[in-house]
Amino acid sequence: MRKKKGRCVNVGGCDIADEQTLLEIQTNEEFICPECKDELKPDGGGFNKNILFIPLGVILLLFIFFAITNIKTRRQPGHEPSPDEPTPPPEPSLDAPSYLPTVEVPQGELKLPDYLTRYARYLDPQKPVKIDRAFTIQAGEVTVGEFRVFFDTLNESEQKLVGLKWAQAGDTEKYDDDRPVENISWVNLNLPTTAQWIAACIKYEQLPPIINQTDNIPESKLRSKVDHLIGNLREWSSDTCKENWYRLLGENYMTAADPDIVGKENCAKSDQVWPGVGFRLVRIED
Repeated sequence: MRKKKGRCVNVGGCDIADEQTLLEIQTNEEFICPECKDELKPDGGGFNKNILFIPLGVILLLFIFFAITNIKTRRQPGHEPSPDEPTPPPEPSLDAPSYLPTVEVPQGELKLPDYLTRYARYLDPQKPVKIDRAFTIQAGEVTVGEFRVFFDTLNESEQKLVGLKWAQAGDTEKYDDDRPVENISWVNLNLPTTAQWIAACIKYEQLPPIINQTDNIPESKLRSKVDHLIGNLREWSSDTCKENWYRLLGENYMTAADPDIVGKENCAKSDQVWPGVGFRLVRIED
């Protein structure tokens, strides 16, 4: 009898999903995970089984890269550039793909709106979200092109450690530069907290999230000033679930439209690489 192959995507809530085990199910049996009973995702070529270890030096380089690309050019008071001085680069904007455009989120105390409770069922809807300091958050996830700028600064051995899963599928199919980068492990950068993510979702109420796409790839184009906070990719946060495990925010294009999965707390080990998981950065305002 023929068998169907699939994988459990209930990362953080199921050992089978955490181990990325490929399951074979008889065609006359229910296509669900034998451990958590969640619906399986049909295998489309397999998950990346390589574990990405980013050494401290690489992390520091990544931090420097994103810090520099987030600096806005300002003229000093009373200073006028001479004709010989180079023209300063433009302010970050959605039209400048070499920058990381951000939006502002003010400080304050916010109530979790009804539409968000579905996507964060692990939070107490009666407990307000408190933001002590205003911050900025990226309008979209870090893209392949933005990550490549950093990758090209690494030496050959460092590039081998990072690998190329983020840049291409297989040996030949390269991802477009504007595609959100995935297959990246947790990095010790200015990742958002859960509270900051919630505040951004409230400030910039999300369009219907992209969770299940027929072409099974993340959406690249931003549909509004800030987008894809809830759907498209699950995103790394700075909040720990347990030692070396970090909470993943939102849903992704591989998440099944199942009320038992959507909004459930998801965590992943910091040194693991997952398709459908990316990141965006925040910066605390001075």
